[in-house]
Amino acid sequence: SDDSLVAQHQNVPRQTHPPAKDATDGELAIAEAVERGAAEILLVGGLGGQMDHAFAHLMLLLRLHGRGLKIMMTSGHEEAWPLIDETVTLELEQGSRLSVLPVSDLIGLSITGVRWPLDARDVALGSTLTLSNEASGGEVAVSLARGMGVVLVYPPFQQG
Repeated sequence: SDDSLVAQHQNVPRQTHPPAKDATDGELAIAEAVERGAAEILLVGGLGGQMDHAFAHLMLLLRLHGRGLKIMMTSGHEEAWPLIDETVTLELEQGSRLSVLPVSDLIGLSITGVRWPLDARDVALGSTLTLSNEASGGEVAVSLARGMGVVLVYPPFQQG
């Protein structure tokens, strides 16, 4: 929940902004962090909520990563990493769900350490081929020769 994220990151300075503004709170927070010299950013709470805001934050994630900033996002229940012509390596629990959202055509996409691996596969923008894969447990590598996407990870579902 948002309250648990706030408690977990209580040492991070917070700013409050009026609802009527020309940028999201997430974009304003990132701009402040970059202005203060941050080279690495964890955007907490940038996913979830309104779809338009979540989508905009994912695009912002890609834009800033393309400029050399190390950045990722988390809601506490899902995490997002940018993927631009590179390899993203993650340590994931067995059963974690993993999706790669194409933001452009993906050329030469390989995914290892998952139930349904891919090897140098081309994936068109708008394809659902790369949704809801499952981590085998341990290292998962997502490699992309050319293109842009977002790697989304969901921890295993816990029944309770």
